[in-house]
Amino acid sequence: MILPPKGRRPLLVLAGSLLILLLGYLLTRTSQSPDLLKSRPGSAPGTAASSSTPGSAAPLESKTKPANPGTSAPAGNLPFTASENYPAALAIAGMQDEATRSEALEALMETWVTTQPEQAANWAGSLPAGTFRDDALSALMFHWGAQNPAAAAQWMTRTGVDDPEAASVLAGRWGQTDPSAAAGWAAAMPESDTRQTAIAAIAASWAATSPLAAAAYADKLPPADRTQAITAVLTQWADIAPAAAAAWLSNIDFPSPDDQSLALAALITPWASQSPSAVAKYINALPEGPAREAASSQFAISAAATAPAESLMWAMNLKDPVQRNQVVTDACEAWYDQSPDTFRSGIGEAIALMEDPTMRRGVYQMLYERDPAFQTSLLQMADQAPAAPGPTSAVPEPVTVSPVPAENDPFAPAPAESAPPDPASR
Repeated sequence: MILPPKGRRPLLVLAGSLLILLLGYLLTRTSQSPDLLKSRPGSAPGTAASSSTPGSAAPLESKTKPANPGTSAPAGNLPFTASENYPAALAIAGMQDEATRSEALEALMETWVTTQPEQAANWAGSLPAGTFRDDALSALMFHWGAQNPAAAAQWMTRTGVDDPEAASVLAGRWGQTDPSAAAGWAAAMPESDTRQTAIAAIAASWAATSPLAAAAYADKLPPADRTQAITAVLTQWADIAPAAAAAWLSNIDFPSPDDQSLALAALITPWASQSPSAVAKYINALPEGPAREAASSQFAISAAATAPAESLMWAMNLKDPVQRNQVVTDACEAWYDQSPDTFRSGIGEAIALMEDPTMRRGVYQMLYERDPAFQTSLLQMADQAPAAPGPTSAVPEPVTVSPVPAENDPFAPAPAESAPPDPASR
């Protein structure tokens, strides 16, 4: 090893020390300057570069300590990875049990939205498409929509998040407190499923407190949104005052029988459980046509549990044979699902009135899937029905009666008088 001359050693040591101090100063300035941090491709906007490798459980940003409340940077401008709730979000995303994950996600969003709604929203919006993302967005909008629905709507518009379920949840929450503002937000959306579901949710939540105002709003909507909104209003209104909803619906024009049928179904479904006789009277007053047939079908299915005999009579009187057989099966299915014991005791008498074998076959098939043992019993009952009397009809024992001479029977008819002889026969 060659050493420098003794006179130059102090100079070299001093130069080396100065170089080390300079490098340390530059490194310190670099670590403190946010402008020198570069986002890696694919990271969320505003996040720092990460040295995590693909497949790692959590990116490097998750270890970053949250900013102190006293710092000048607003909380909403911080990346969601800097939030103290982010590690919990990662843990919830890795849960396998759906019920546990859903409960934990709901609790996380309630807490996160209260303190840092923008970060919670950005995290939910960054998730890959799928059920978990849909659940996260819906939970987000449920809580954010209750606290600050206008800010939640602005976030959806600004980020371009297009999720019908989340929009529906937000619209429903907003419609409870300020339906006019919610309606203005939904009206500005482009025509899409998201817009239709949001408008329907606004109409439904509005109708729960002011059905007439909600009905007027729905009736004035563009054709693409109108029927679905009217249906949502009627579903809520029929629970409160079905007769008033029916009277309003009678004055509404629809562009097609299908649209009218949807509206009638929304009215009849809740009304049938309250007053089947009133619904039957209302349907009888409808003019003949597809809408009345659709209303009859819906009534037969909706009233199956509360009024099974009337329900099946309506079903068996439908005009179209294919629809008739299907509605009979659907009505029996609804009857069985809601009251299996009542169904087992009453279906024998009802099925005896079904003359069409296809109609019976549908009922047997439904029972094969739900109650094969009772299906076998019902088939045996049907086979024995012509030869055996019904369980409620008593058959008297035969009685032997001795004949009574006519002259001794006071109830015997008087003998007919003989006709006078015909002169021409002489």
